[in-house]
Amino acid sequence: KIIFIMQIGGNMKVKLNLKNVILISSGLLILLLVLGISILAIANKKPTAAFYGISERNVEKISSVLQTTHTRKNKKAAYNIVILESDISLESALKKVKRPDILFIYNGKNADFAESYSKKKNISFSKDILEGMSSSVIKSVNSKNEKVYKVPLLIDNCEVDVNRGAFNNSKVKEIRVLSDVENFAQQIKKDYLAPIVFAGADNYEFINFFGALTESISGIDTLKQATNKLNEFTNSKNLNYIEFNKVVQEMLLVGGEFSKTAELLQKWYKDGIIPSNVYKMNSRDVKSYMEQNLCGVSFLTLSEHRTVKQRTIEGFTSVYYPSVSANVERTFSAPMIMAIPYSKNKIALDSVKKLAGVEYQEKLSVQTGLAPVQKNCSIPDRQADDVRYWVAASETPYVGLAEAAFTSDYTRKLFAETLRKYLQQ
Repeated sequence: KIIFIMQIGGNMKVKLNLKNVILISSGLLILLLVLGISILAIANKKPTAAFYGISERNVEKISSVLQTTHTRKNKKAAYNIVILESDISLESALKKVKRPDILFIYNGKNADFAESYSKKKNISFSKDILEGMSSSVIKSVNSKNEKVYKVPLLIDNCEVDVNRGAFNNSKVKEIRVLSDVENFAQQIKKDYLAPIVFAGADNYEFINFFGALTESISGIDTLKQATNKLNEFTNSKNLNYIEFNKVVQEMLLVGGEFSKTAELLQKWYKDGIIPSNVYKMNSRDVKSYMEQNLCGVSFLTLSEHRTVKQRTIEGFTSVYYPSVSANVERTFSAPMIMAIPYSKNKIALDSVKKLAGVEYQEKLSVQTGLAPVQKNCSIPDRQADDVRYWVAASETPYVGLAEAAFTSDYTRKLFAETLRKYLQQ
């Protein structure tokens, strides 16, 4: 029997036999092994990228580029991809999943919530990450110091697509002001089932269309006033439908923020230049009308534009929403996809930096068809280049009414239902 005698400080001695020594040594080895495995697991942990409120098509395209920003030793995908529930607020959606490392989201109220978390945790980039972007894009970040908590990556856009064949056969020579759209629609009314179409049944698309039209008619200040008024109600946790409906109705009446937009759409509805079923039409219906050459003007987003068949979209020319006057200074409704760092994971932070640079901006734009935020990178076609130019030449782009005033599909539905009911009177 072998006895080990250990002296522990002063004169205190501890006797250990061989069996105890072996047990202690084994325990220490196991502990070291567990620690080593844990450290390796943390070091090799695959970061997570979460997407909120972004179309399935664009999630797929952005993810494919994101995966190329980092190469794992086992050559497997660099990121776990999670699609958050977008029919509820971002705050509620994040409670149902593990915290992601990067969040891809359209700018707006939900993005502001995500940014507030990054600020609280001090997860940021230096302003160098915005280098090469236009001043109007940089302003959308609202960074008042040297730290950047959300990074613009891609620009979507509210656009007007004009049927080339119908336009060439009309007496309208160009679309410069909003009345040109109406005159064109009146001229082709006898030859086309639906001179003007939009997705009146899709709450999200309809609200953004209505907001963009308000900006072109009444200006950005009026639209911002309306946004602020809606925010007062949608921020309430105990949203009262009756009171909310009353406020929206007042905004639609003469003198209200939305009155001129409502008057125009009601006129178009009564004149028959938008079809009687327009408020039952979804995005698929709009694309079907375009494919069958049944319409002269389609109000789309650039994202929706990219889902139209190539041979169909080649028959249309894209222009921005014209104003009531050609000389009015514009702030275009151009929702932007942002990347918001949600952890200090080095791989994730490095990926966002790469995505904001020229090389990956080109890849993102080619894949999605959306406009890049970088001024000097290549683009896939004229549409993306036009959007980049329009935004660069304007003030800070408006994020879109659907994102600026609402955080969930529930509140968007309340607003859209009130609009539809009023506009069909």
